[in-house]
Amino acid sequence: CHIDGGTVSDNVATSYGGGVYINNCFATMLSGSVCGNEAEYGGGVYLNDTDFDMRGGEISDNEAYQGGGVYLYSDTFDLYDGVIARNSATSNGGGVYSYDTFIMNGGEISENYAGSCGGGAYFEFNKSFEMNGGTFADNTAEWHGGAISSITDNRRANTFFKLDIREGTFTGNTALDGSGGAIFWYEGRAYLQ
Repeated sequence: CHIDGGTVSDNVATSYGGGVYINNCFATMLSGSVCGNEAEYGGGVYLNDTDFDMRGGEISDNEAYQGGGVYLYSDTFDLYDGVIARNSATSNGGGVYSYDTFIMNGGEISENYAGSCGGGAYFEFNKSFEMNGGTFADNTAEWHGGAISSITDNRRANTFFKLDIREGTFTGNTALDGSGGAIFWYEGRAYLQ
């Protein structure tokens, strides 16, 4: 799957992937726009059993219950460049809801909103977030983690979450009625280098 230009806008799905649903492939986004779409999970893009490289383009102004911009259910999301902006989720993950591995090497996640936790991104149990560059700016969560949030249940067998931040910028993010204006990490393993 190769996205290099064009616009996917103003579409609605009752369940997954308001704009785009990708299953069982390697996908690359170089340019183009996924904007103004709605779904319950993954307002803009829903990824299942997919390695997704975002190297340009924009995922913006999408709405969902979880994962306003992107919902990653399985495999890996690598963000190198591009913008994930102005998306909203009534629950968790205004910009991104990740149930698997998310690696941020560049790009921008900005001005997203979550009605609960993780205005920019929310990370579910037993996965990892690695940040080597890029920016989280002006994201808002009603509860915890204006930019990013993760809550790990260590009562589950073999459950942990790895946070590894090596480079990057967090600026202007807000947790309106909770903790962690930029980062909220509850249990798991954290490495700030």
